[in-house]
Amino acid sequence: MLPRNQSSLMLSARTQRSLSGFGYMDVGLPPASPSDNEWLEEDQSVTVFLIAAYSKYSCPYVWVRTNHERLVKLTGDAPEEKDNPLKLRTTTTWASEDVKLWDIVTELIEVCAVPVPTNPFAVDFSFFECLPTGEAVVASGAMIHLLQRLLQSHTPRYHSSIVRDLQNLLKLHFEQLLVHHRTECRQLRPRMTTLEDLIPTEGSATNE
Repeated sequence: MLPRNQSSLMLSARTQRSLSGFGYMDVGLPPASPSDNEWLEEDQSVTVFLIAAYSKYSCPYVWVRTNHERLVKLTGDAPEEKDNPLKLRTTTTWASEDVKLWDIVTELIEVCAVPVPTNPFAVDFSFFECLPTGEAVVASGAMIHLLQRLLQSHTPRYHSSIVRDLQNLLKLHFEQLLVHHRTECRQLRPRMTTLEDLIPTEGSATNE
C-alpha cells in the first residue's frame, strides 16, 4: 500500500553517511540539487524520479523529485529527508552484480506502482499516436531499440509481452515513417507550371 513508511523505502541518514565515505563530515547521499529546486511543473498525478550515478558515490541511486507524499510518509524530522535516496535491491547490489539501468527501472516500478504491473515495460501506444509524425518516428524508433536491448539481455519474465509490444511498435513505426516520407515528398515537390501561368493577364499585357 502507498504511501509507505519512510524507514522501509528510504536509506537512513546513518546508512547514507556510511556509504558516502563522507560520514566524518556528516554528509550522506544527497542529489546534485535538492528536490525543492525541481523545475518540472507540479502535477499531482505524477511522481518524478532521478536516477543518477555520481562519480563521488561510485554507485547509482534513485531519488524522488516530486510528490513525495504519494509514495512515502515523511517523518518531518529533518528538512533534507525528502532528498534521501530510495532503498532498492538493484542499487545495493550494483557493485557485485551485473545490474543494468532497466533492472533499476523495473524494481522502481514494482516498488512504487499499485497494483504491480505484469509487464513494467508495457508500451503506451497512445503516446506515440498523439505526437507529430516526425517526432513519433524518432520516439518509436528509440523505444524499439530499447525493447530489442531488453530481449538481448534475457528477460524471461516479460519476454512474450515485450515481443508482442515490439511487433506492434514496429508496425506503428513503419506506418508513421511512410506517412512522414509522403508528407516530406509533397513539401519538396516542385510546383507544376499551369496554362494560366503562361498566358499573360490583361493587366500585365497593358503594362508591357
